Amino acid sequence: MPNENLPYIIYPSKKSLGKLLFFSLIFVVVGFFLLFTEGILYKIVGIISIAFFGMCFAFLASRLFNKKPALIVEKDYLYENTSYVSIGKIEWNEIQDMYVYEYMGQKFLGIETKDPDFATKRTQGWKKSLSRMNQNMVPAQINIPQTALSISCEELFLIMAPQVPHIASQLQENIEL
Repeated sequence: MPNENLPYIIYPSKKSLGKLLFFSLIFVVVGFFLLFTEGILYKIVGIISIAFFGMCFAFLASRLFNKKPALIVEKDYLYENTSYVSIGKIEWNEIQDMYVYEYMGQKFLGIETKDPDFATKRTQGWKKSLSRMNQNMVPAQINIPQTALSISCEELFLIMAPQVPHIASQLQENIEL
């Protein structure tokens, strides 16, 4: 049975974004100090640290002060805007499976689509490369991190599941057991 309380709009967790922003800044500063140490390896690590965590810092800062929602759950689709490689609009009929999982100590809501190349087809350039790397690490094409949400991944799953008929029926069967 579809969720009648839609649209459901979820904003990013400002507290989580603030923590991640702080730690990104720490790694940028550490990278900066590594540039002035002896040894080429330290300098390389410093450059990589500044580049990677500098990009993280810029993205997180923009998300912290941005008023856009992280997710919008609509009757006909999900709009995903939780990470740098966000996919955007995902029709419910494109979803094969959804599940909550943990990877490297962090919770995610994974969404597998019927098309295994769904995410890479929707992105370009640098984002496409990141999307491919992501697909090589976890089975889901779309991975919504707990840190990007103001609700738990389990709560999000329960909001979204009724919109996907085959997942809603599995959920109903499990409840009846």
